Amino acid sequence: MNNFYYWYKNIILTDLLYKLNLNNSFSVARLNNVCLTACFQSIIEKPKTVLYSLLAFKILTFQAPTICKAKHSLAAFNLRKGMLVGVKISLRKKLMYNFLCLFTAFVLPSLEKISFLNISGCFSIGIPNIFFFPHVSCFRNSFLKDFSFIININILNGDSLVSKLLLTGLQFPL
Repeated sequence: MNNFYYWYKNIILTDLLYKLNLNNSFSVARLNNVCLTACFQSIIEKPKTVLYSLLAFKILTFQAPTICKAKHSLAAFNLRKGMLVGVKISLRKKLMYNFLCLFTAFVLPSLEKISFLNISGCFSIGIPNIFFFPHVSCFRNSFLKDFSFIININILNGDSLVSKLLLTGLQFPL
């Protein structure tokens, strides 16, 4: 694994044990998975543009994303059942730690305004442009200009205070 995993396993988990005064190491909050989702209006208008987001997520995470389709028809959005809406990907274990290491090292320092949304153990971060990632920045002319997506970090066994302690230990500016 990488240094991010060792930092999490050896430093942060023992630190949380002492700070929260827990008796059992299994009751400590843990990272469950990281989900990346992207939805675009251009995918609804031109379904072939879903290939850009598929390719970008594949380059970014080294894992194949899944295509999301509409479950219901919505007249307000000109959306019919079965139309392509976006892509999503769930990262677990080694790929999750590799992505978080890349994210905290390269993307978080370059973001000007960071907004976190906390919903009981799930933190959501909106990324305004995919070109903050060094993997994708060399393909700037090939992708859509307004490629934004959402990163959801899911935490097990944690309320909002414990989740904030875990993420601040992982160098997330909350």
